Amino acid sequence: MSLDPMSLGVAAVLLTLVSGGLLLFAWVQNRQVDALFWWGIGFCLAAGGALFLGVQGIIPGNRFLGNGLFALASGAQYVGCRSFNGRPPKVLAGFIGVGIWVAFWPLIAPFFTARLFTISAIGSSYSFLMAWELWRNAPQRLMSQSATVFVLISAGVYALIRCIIALFDETMTSVDPLTGQWSAAMALMLVIYMPTSAFLFLSMAKELAESEFRQAALLDPLTRIPNRRAFFANADALSARNKSRPLSCLLFDLDGFKQVNDTFGHAMGDGVIKTFAQTLGRYLPSSTFGRVGGDEFCAIISGDRSEALGLAEAIRSEFPKAVAANLGADLDVTVSIGSATAIGIAPETLVTMADTALYRAKFDGRNKVAASSSDVVFFPSRPQGRRRQRDTTV
Repeated sequence: MSLDPMSLGVAAVLLTLVSGGLLLFAWVQNRQVDALFWWGIGFCLAAGGALFLGVQGIIPGNRFLGNGLFALASGAQYVGCRSFNGRPPKVLAGFIGVGIWVAFWPLIAPFFTARLFTISAIGSSYSFLMAWELWRNAPQRLMSQSATVFVLISAGVYALIRCIIALFDETMTSVDPLTGQWSAAMALMLVIYMPTSAFLFLSMAKELAESEFRQAALLDPLTRIPNRRAFFANADALSARNKSRPLSCLLFDLDGFKQVNDTFGHAMGDGVIKTFAQTLGRYLPSSTFGRVGGDEFCAIISGDRSEALGLAEAIRSEFPKAVAANLGADLDVTVSIGSATAIGIAPETLVTMADTALYRAKFDGRNKVAASSSDVVFFPSRPQGRRRQRDTTV
């Protein structure tokens, strides 16, 4: 079965243009993802390049313009990949390919193999650069991003093969539209590659948005630390990894916080909350603590009782200094801390034990650290509920 090159060429132009339009429409709906704009512009430029190359036998000079648009399209897509990763777009990098094409045109214009080698080298370079950017500099691994890298590497290899063959085969007109008319092989490649890459770019943007929504659902909006739900999920994971080792829970409650809100306003109260979250971040790994209430924070760490009490005392001592340094106000705000240590029990039970100790710290005058009256060891080999307690009264 023979494929009509002209029909395939028209299909390639239309599909590429529609793909670019869809990417730009997606950008209009979500302008926070600038990569969609660059990718959309890139596909529209590629559609223009494909159109000019398809009719170059009719209108003189379209070889230069068509391939120039392809080079510019590749550059725009590379800028989009950098933008997607949250890196500086470096728009100038998107013009390097077309700049090379324009600079070399007077030398390569009369020679088909030279033109084919140059444009193939430009396309291959941008494809490999985009694949490297999405793989090496990705802030997080997305399934669709890995698939896009594979497609980009495949496109880069294809262009590289054309680049190499151009050095040895001057009759390679059947695979290149530069020769005057559409070729079935090149048109078919565009029909397959353009919609596929556009779909993957859209999928990447969608997956990124979903990932950000999931992340936002697990973060406290004020402090940007784990919320109650995320904290207990992290605590369960930590407990599962340390079944035979001691875990310690620190429960924090800010003293005088309501008075700060009533006297200085909620903006100052928010500043106090954020300052305490920053203080915790200086002493504890990010995945071990979270905000579990209005002015309540909790942490579960892998460590024994003495380690937990040492951290608690350091945080209690540092917090008023951080408030004075950050907010520059004479605020009577401190923190009371309850501590509990156990082996082999659920984090929820550990938090309950720390809560009992916290109550005692508040009752004894606040701005204190109180430890649970006993360390609990649960032996999984025994029937659940049998526990051995060791008296560690503070």
